[in-house]
Amino acid sequence: MSGERLKFRAKSEHEQAELSDDDLVAYLVAARDSGQDAQFRLAAGILVFRRYEVQLNIIRTRVTSGEDAEDLVTLVMEQTIRASFEGEHAGEFFQLMNTIRRRRLADYYEAKKRQLDIDHGRPDDPPAIDEVADGDDFATASDFRIVMEDVLVDYSGRNRMVVERRMDGMSSKETAESVAASGVDGGEAITPANVDQIFSRFKKKMREALSDQDDDTQPAGTV
Repeated sequence: MSGERLKFRAKSEHEQAELSDDDLVAYLVAARDSGQDAQFRLAAGILVFRRYEVQLNIIRTRVTSGEDAEDLVTLVMEQTIRASFEGEHAGEFFQLMNTIRRRRLADYYEAKKRQLDIDHGRPDDPPAIDEVADGDDFATASDFRIVMEDVLVDYSGRNRMVVERRMDGMSSKETAESVAASGVDGGEAITPANVDQIFSRFKKKMREALSDQDDDTQPAGTV
């Protein structure tokens, strides 16, 4: 370790900012391995904030509140800078950031869900989760909610409302009436049969997405 410390040459913030992502990760790894914590965190901060807009745009597709999205991306940035990075390559570093983003979104969904339970006296888990998961195990309700939000990104206002109402435990008839009364998408008429079709397609997409979650458990850098 002493030899590594002697070899390390600190760079200014300006010099670090001029480096490519790969070179900057190589520099922060050298700082980490040499025990240069301040230089490691400076390099990590520069690298993280290069992805600020990308991370914010991803979070905005999953969080309706602009203020909440800003708070979440700031939290992701801060926690990524403070995280113990054990990898060697830029891809591993950004995978770490994405993992932190998914965890913070999971916390956000769980907090929102708990508030809904308090406000409406709902049980801990919406009854439709078991129906959608079709008996498959998943880690937590939060993990399920993350996948659900990813699937719902492509749904229109009306169809999204249908799914959300059904996931909240409404019957097809109650959902049709609620969506029609909301005026969403111009108040287009919808029947219980329409609700069943929309929800059936959603369940199929969810099962496919849940079965793909094993890919996220592969070690960093694998394809």
